[in-house]
Amino acid sequence: MMNERRALFKTLGAAGFAVGTWGSGALRTLAALGLCSGTSAAWAQTSARPVANRSPAFEAETPGDALRQLIGNAPMTEVGEQQIQLQVPELAENGAMVPVSVISLIPGTRQIMLLIEKNPHPLAASFYFPEGTEPGFQTRVKMAQSSRLRVVVQASQGQDLRNYTTVKETRVTLGGCGS
Repeated sequence: MMNERRALFKTLGAAGFAVGTWGSGALRTLAALGLCSGTSAAWAQTSARPVANRSPAFEAETPGDALRQLIGNAPMTEVGEQQIQLQVPELAENGAMVPVSVISLIPGTRQIMLLIEKNPHPLAASFYFPEGTEPGFQTRVKMAQSSRLRVVVQASQGQDLRNYTTVKETRVTLGGCGS
């Protein structure tokens, strides 16, 4: 009985994957031919495609290199928890899944970047926020070892872009980046 049930679920799972893959490809083809429009076409253009405009800062091997690629040599102002709320556990038992929450209370926030200083590639996340949205996110990151997490907020103030940062230390008992 159990083997028949397992075989049924395997078949259903494979069929669902095949239909989803075919459906995505079919919608992209129909959208390219101009035969479908609206949300289907928008979904078809964005689904199952690699990110072409990924920043090279994600490949940087030091936090300084990543920051130079992101903001150049622009100055950063150190701010406290009242302006950038960074929540991360002081002690993370598993470096493969460290919860991080960031909220920027800085007016005009356009971008929030998260760097983990001792990771092989320090830039862990970069989010852009359109005007009128509340700038913040929650995610889980991998940490190779105990490290400082740096949040950089880029905010527009008039015609100028200003950079703000805050830092918090997290200890990891079991590394999550291949260690």
